[in-house]
Amino acid sequence: MLAVLFGWMRTAGETAIWATLSGLLLVGCHVFGNVLGTRMRDQRSVELNSQRATRTRTALAARPALDKAPAVHLGQRAPLGRLNGWICGIGICTGAVLGGMVLMTASRISVAGWAVGSLSAGIVGGFVAFLCAGFVEMSLAALRQGIDVHHRDKRLSQGSRWPEAHAPGVELPVPE
Repeated sequence: MLAVLFGWMRTAGETAIWATLSGLLLVGCHVFGNVLGTRMRDQRSVELNSQRATRTRTALAARPALDKAPAVHLGQRAPLGRLNGWICGIGICTGAVLGGMVLMTASRISVAGWAVGSLSAGIVGGFVAFLCAGFVEMSLAALRQGIDVHHRDKRLSQGSRWPEAHAPGVELPVPE
């Protein structure tokens, strides 16, 4: 194995060697992280299952529903929407144009090299745009949910603390 590695090192050059070693290190760290994460998850699920087994269902059922936190919707899946597609398209075009301009001005390059470089810069631009759009979309969803909870709590604090304390059919006062 070492003979093959040393032979390849002689023909490939130093940059290719470092790229290969970096890739192997990356794969090794990925495998190590998966093994460690799987062990931690399995260990935690055993602990949680033993804790759940000690509780009785009657104790959980006897708990009033008002002690529960409001439902959150951030864990739910939703389609990306058209805006995210448009943002990714703009990111692809911007990355390709900027990458192509940098390649033309920074180095002497063939047309084929310029095309491949522009294409790869476009892919990177689309990926970055997708990440940014996803982050903004999730942040806005969290903000919207927080504002809704705040307004609901504000309405509840002006009337009774618990809406169930009101007689059926009586609406809580809404702030103006």
